[in-house]
Amino acid sequence: MALIPSLQAGSQFGPAQFSHDSRFLFTCCGSVVKVFNTSNGECVNELQGHTKQVTGVMLNKGNVLQKDCVAAGIRNKLSIYSMKTGKTKIMHDTDKFNRTKAVTCVACHPTESCVAAGLENGRILLWYNFLTNSAPAMSTLHWHSLAVTCLSFTPDGSCMLSGGHECVLVRWQMGSQNNRDFKPRMGAPLCKVQSSPDGTLYAVNTGDNVIQLLDIGLRVLIVYRGLTRCSFDAQSPIPCGLVYDPRSRTLVTNGLPGHLQFYSLALNKQLYNLDIVGQNYISPENIDRPTVVTEVTSVAVSHDGQWVATFEVWDDRIFSPEMRLKFWMYNSEAQTYTLNTRVEDPHEERITKMLFRPPSPNKTSSEQTPCLVTVGQDSCFKLWILLDDTDIYRKNVRWDCDFVGFYRGLQGFGADFSSDGSSLAVAFEHLLTVWDPDNCVVRTTLSNGLLPKEDIRHVKFGSHDCRHQLVLATTQHLISWDLLSLSIIWSMEEQTSILIKDPVSDLMAAVSSNNFFVFRPSSHTKLYKHENVSSSEILDAVFAPDARSSDLLDLGWPGNSQVYFYNAEQQLITLDSSSHQQDSSKKTKIAQNLPQSARKSFLAESVSRETQQTSTKDTMRRTAGQETVLTNLLQSNEPVSLYCGKYLNHLLVKKKHQKRTASHAINDDSESEPDEAAEEDSSSESEEETSGPPSKRARSVDDNNADDMDKLLSKPLDWVQWCSSLSLK
Repeated sequence: MALIPSLQAGSQFGPAQFSHDSRFLFTCCGSVVKVFNTSNGECVNELQGHTKQVTGVMLNKGNVLQKDCVAAGIRNKLSIYSMKTGKTKIMHDTDKFNRTKAVTCVACHPTESCVAAGLENGRILLWYNFLTNSAPAMSTLHWHSLAVTCLSFTPDGSCMLSGGHECVLVRWQMGSQNNRDFKPRMGAPLCKVQSSPDGTLYAVNTGDNVIQLLDIGLRVLIVYRGLTRCSFDAQSPIPCGLVYDPRSRTLVTNGLPGHLQFYSLALNKQLYNLDIVGQNYISPENIDRPTVVTEVTSVAVSHDGQWVATFEVWDDRIFSPEMRLKFWMYNSEAQTYTLNTRVEDPHEERITKMLFRPPSPNKTSSEQTPCLVTVGQDSCFKLWILLDDTDIYRKNVRWDCDFVGFYRGLQGFGADFSSDGSSLAVAFEHLLTVWDPDNCVVRTTLSNGLLPKEDIRHVKFGSHDCRHQLVLATTQHLISWDLLSLSIIWSMEEQTSILIKDPVSDLMAAVSSNNFFVFRPSSHTKLYKHENVSSSEILDAVFAPDARSSDLLDLGWPGNSQVYFYNAEQQLITLDSSSHQQDSSKKTKIAQNLPQSARKSFLAESVSRETQQTSTKDTMRRTAGQETVLTNLLQSNEPVSLYCGKYLNHLLVKKKHQKRTASHAINDDSESEPDEAAEEDSSSESEEETSGPPSKRARSVDDNNADDMDKLLSKPLDWVQWCSSLSLK
């Protein structure tokens, strides 16, 4: 057993729909619609009929026998499949006169013979009586300016929901085309919309991996957020990369346009969003010409998590770009970050690298001044420090530029502080400069010594036992320097695209052509390596301090930190064992054992109730459990006589002595004399108990009532009429 790449976020299949009995799952897969068995996961059928990619699949909700399935593809064909034979029954040409666009989504009316299809040009086509008529009637709805991405009918069929790239949910009234409602500013293009069985809730899935729950008034009730996916720039989904926040133990990266998301690795969900630019996302007029938005391209988090620095830029390639450097301070009362300082045009060009200075172990917290370094494309780097800005009106702090450094007019690339913050290394093309951040002077200059000269892309100081060593990554080589002797320790030929270090150990890791390996700066030996971590390009990686289990350490993984990768498919991947993946998959089986009907719910409650120890109840008060029994009683189809005994037992008090046998209650005539004797005995007992303590008197009354109820239950009664005549308080 070895470590294998484990997918933390992402989807591998297309849009899917469950069958009416939840036994099968229909999903798009290339040019076919595959039918999977939900019990064993086997593919039981493949519905073929398209030559291009299938873009949507939907079951006819009114067809409880599951005889037909509707699917549509980009070849402008609408197909009706037979579930019995798997063959195509009917195929309609939606582009008979070459005036419409490709079909992007389909939906079936729950009660009528009607199919709705969303088109690429924003129109919605409705076909009526398509099963019985070779030329079905057709109507058109049009509001969307871009492609329709999702369609759904409400359970009663009175309304239809649609969405697209406009980030607006539209609710159509089927009786009137002009009567429609809107829910704007959904945050991202809509991917799927579904109505609850009772029609009171709508679940909207957007392109940023968010599910919003809306009520019938189109008000947002609950928002479920996973790892937010970038929906406006697939070429560079996370320009900020991955940054670890030690305060909240989350990954900080790009989220919504102009936002940062803090994703919890322990809870596997997004904790919160931080709005950086304060602008709403506006959908484009044309998908081929997307709207230029303000992007957050760089982010840095201090070592205690109290400060966050962000750099944002807006550039449409026509007007002058807008660039801002912002400093955010954590507010413990509001449990979020608040803006402290905003700097317009901090550099003449974009910032490529920025990070905070780590605290020095030789200084107290009051003696240390927070510091940030930024490296720009204007051939210089700047040091920003925190200053006291207190006046007579308020107590405040702000950030200001303290030093500007450059070297021979060369282009600056990477930078890094030493573990104790005493040194700063800045790479200028093929040269590496080491600075004193306190005095702002150059200590030494190093050259990679390679011919031809290769630009330095990444710089990392060693930690702990390797804190006096420095690792450089050029376009073709990986080099380790000893700063004490100013000599090269080792060098290897690697096309390193990513270089990261573990904050709690002396380990480093590099990614080269999707191959991952771990090493120490003191040796070129690869302590651990893994090939083909991802099927797509790895954009960034980060170490997250985490106590690893002993079985992972036995598999050869060095250190106690976990490494996470983010690839071009916007998937978060980590290296884990197969046993851990199996354990996590078992969590989903709990929901399969829940009762699915009123009768099953009643029986499940009855079984669990018998296993618990019963307590004394007030016979004149109806409890919540008894209310549930009555509710389930009205909805069940079984005879009422099956439930009366159980219900009456809830009204009775458990007797501590043994019940009388059935031989004492045969009929009224034969038991008249014993009954009178019993009455005399009970009256004498009641007189004796009257003189006793109140608690004993109450118990005796309850026992007598229970005896009378047992006598009543022993008589042959019509249970239906008798229960209907009961008047419970």
